[in-house]
Amino acid sequence: MKSRTIIASLLLGASVASAEVLTFSSAYTLALEHSNEIKSLEYSAMAEEEKIDQEKSGYLPQVNLSSYYRKSEYKVNPSKNKIKQGLINYTATLRQSIYNKEVYSRVDAQEARSRYSSVRVEKEKEALAQKVFKSYLDVLKSQNRINLLRSHLEYTDSRLADIIARYDIHMANKMDLFGMRVEMASAKIELDKELKLFKVYELKLKNYLGDVEYELPNISSDKILLDVLDQMRAQTLKDADLDSSLMVKEYEAAYEISKEDIKSAISLHYPSLNFDASYSYYDTDTPTTDAPYDSTSFAMVSLNIPIYSGGYASSRVESAKLSSKSAFEDLEHIKKSVGESHSEYKATFEASATSVEMYKEAIESAKLYLDAMTQGYEHGLKSLIDLNDAKSKLDEVRYKYIENLYEMVDSYIGILILSNNFDKLDLLDKLVE
Repeated sequence: MKSRTIIASLLLGASVASAEVLTFSSAYTLALEHSNEIKSLEYSAMAEEEKIDQEKSGYLPQVNLSSYYRKSEYKVNPSKNKIKQGLINYTATLRQSIYNKEVYSRVDAQEARSRYSSVRVEKEKEALAQKVFKSYLDVLKSQNRINLLRSHLEYTDSRLADIIARYDIHMANKMDLFGMRVEMASAKIELDKELKLFKVYELKLKNYLGDVEYELPNISSDKILLDVLDQMRAQTLKDADLDSSLMVKEYEAAYEISKEDIKSAISLHYPSLNFDASYSYYDTDTPTTDAPYDSTSFAMVSLNIPIYSGGYASSRVESAKLSSKSAFEDLEHIKKSVGESHSEYKATFEASATSVEMYKEAIESAKLYLDAMTQGYEHGLKSLIDLNDAKSKLDEVRYKYIENLYEMVDSYIGILILSNNFDKLDLLDKLVE
């Protein structure tokens, strides 16, 4: 994934500089670079990984140096003589854990948390891809709907002009004229609305991509090659390893954390064995019975056996076990959910892919129809209304084609995400110029 992102970044650096066509992979790369949420999660994952070293520090010796200065005054019985003492102490201490089950379990639990954070980063990257691609497709879909509405407006305008001309020579009535004006107004309203929506979709896409120059692709049926569809179909028909889905892996990691939490709670019942050593040096001008030594040192091995803690340890074990059961049920639920979503995506992809092929043929027929109408118009055999009607039909078929392409791409991306198979993302780039 990382190497793929780096390569895409290098390619994108050259393409965006000259405002080349924005593809699916380049949009995804730009979104990754611009996403504050992903960067935040990556830093959090790095912090969780760093905490492993913090927990492992419990294995290592703990060495401390300390010092203090004390000024004291004593009154001696029975002479009542006063003694003043200035004392400086220098102490070095060493503690080495020989056996501590709690430290070991904390390390294992933190490693599980670190794995969970790493999986969550990758899962959020896939979620970002789905959001970006949806926004990208919304822009393309709106762009083609604008073309359709403009074509329809042109057709409506020619019909209105024809009715006005016939009305002037009393061959059309006011009802026809008013009805056509209403249809004309409606066409203008729809176009104006879609133009505003396009700006909203475009702004949303730019929020994902950042301040970069890009050109939207011009999708036509000629760009959908049969071999590309066959490759995409082959990918969707494979028996996907849904256990590799990052959605499943995230819940698996959470379940692993819960199991480590049980071990950590049980470790509170285990004894601990430590080695301690200390050396102190005293510097004083007046030795007293409180501080008669020039230096002291000791070394000891201590054993701590937990006997009773008010039920805290046992309760913590039971709580951890219940949480683990909950995590297991969540894991089983997400496995079922991923399987259901995968089946739904496959069915949607197959239906929309079949429709794309059918609309591809319909576009070719609509083109031939438009060519025939154009020739007829040029030779005076067809009216402007007939010509604009043919143009509108072609744009309508193209829009239906884009609608089904939208569903096909959306379902294909869903399949890639559920199967954690983003290396097949490059097939989508073949759909656009």
